[in-house]
Amino acid sequence: MRQNHDQKIDTPWLIVGLGVSGYSCVKYLSKIAANFTVVDSRENPPMLEKLKTEFPEVNYLTNIDLFSDRVNVDRVENLVISPGISSDNRIANAVIQNGGRILGDIELFSKAVNAPIVAITGSNAKTTVTTLVGEMAKEANISVGVGGNIGTPVLDLLEQGQQELYVLELSSFQLETTEKLNASVATILNLSDDHMDRYIDFEAYKKAKQKVFSGCSALVINRHQPDLVSAPNRNKKSISFGLDAPGKRQLGLVNKHDGRYIAFEDQLLINTKELLIEGEHNLLNAMAAIALGIFVEIPMTKMISCLKRFRGLAHRCEWVATINEIRFYNDSKATNVGACIAALEGLGKNQAGKILLIAGGDGKGSDFLPLVEPVKNYVSKLFLFGRDAKKLQTDLKGVTVTFLVEDLAEAVEQAWHYAEPKDQILLSPACASLDMFENYQQRGDQFKALVSQIEEAA
Repeated sequence: MRQNHDQKIDTPWLIVGLGVSGYSCVKYLSKIAANFTVVDSRENPPMLEKLKTEFPEVNYLTNIDLFSDRVNVDRVENLVISPGISSDNRIANAVIQNGGRILGDIELFSKAVNAPIVAITGSNAKTTVTTLVGEMAKEANISVGVGGNIGTPVLDLLEQGQQELYVLELSSFQLETTEKLNASVATILNLSDDHMDRYIDFEAYKKAKQKVFSGCSALVINRHQPDLVSAPNRNKKSISFGLDAPGKRQLGLVNKHDGRYIAFEDQLLINTKELLIEGEHNLLNAMAAIALGIFVEIPMTKMISCLKRFRGLAHRCEWVATINEIRFYNDSKATNVGACIAALEGLGKNQAGKILLIAGGDGKGSDFLPLVEPVKNYVSKLFLFGRDAKKLQTDLKGVTVTFLVEDLAEAVEQAWHYAEPKDQILLSPACASLDMFENYQQRGDQFKALVSQIEEAA
């Protein structure tokens, strides 16, 4: 163990953050013989013990105030910053002033691989589309590495050996430190208010997301939000997707006597009745995945056969149970307003009954007013809990019948009491979970456990 107590960094590389991503950077830089130091603002960061055991020669500093000027970084040429840490801090600014550069694990990864990269970002549905494209590649016997903001850190993918294709889910935090991703195809699936506690405004958030297009060869564009593509990239080859009928280089929906079809240009691909995933938002997800797959030459037949078996992901508008003709959906992953809107519109447009919506938590500084119209159109009763329950109540005042409840258990109990046959009870919080839960998974699991109790008693 070597802890540099004089708080002077004497190495050309500095890693900021010793979580999972930071530790993946430690492993990677150690292999390319880089001389580096690791710092973290926490006294005992999650991967500290592993660092001391597996890399005892590495210098590290903990309990560092990134916004102080106590750390001398004059010799630092490359600052590798973890996604959860804003690059707007005094250490980062000092490195830049000294002529150094800031980068992240995504930038390091893009320089290390030669295989095509599919880069996926957006406020919502990133994980679903990333997983789906990865499954489509596997269906076609293409060796694929899937990671980034989902599951495996990108640099850890390199330990699995060179793949034929990489499919990456990327957050705005990861993209902040990415200058040249050089993806074969990139997309911003959608954008709505999120992380407004990190960004000064929506435009700053969008600008971070648009870095996904840096150096990309092709684009996949949401026709309902075409302005997400930054001006310098609008002339690149592209395919768009949307819920309207498709034209040239477009995926869309076509109505026939036997149902609605996903179509590419004039080619009918699949009847939506054959899909296991529900809601119009999932039709958009399916189309986005097909468009991305086209650019990396996944055979269409393989993509369609994969779609027919794809059941979606846990906590993402996940059907839980149907009890006395009342359907329960777990959409705990809806940690922002846009995700909640997508669930309401996706489920509300094609169901006979009304939605009883359970929402609330930590709103991360978001504006809840965009929920007014979809709640008005599809929600008969609203059950609010958590830190921002009262803000939600204020922003949605008079829109529908609203109840403030103590916790998720009371919300489920009350929703079940008021629900009628054909209704849907939907957990789609529009908020993060950390005010009351360890993560959104724990919140969703508790919801499913509460539904199971109702099922047993019914």
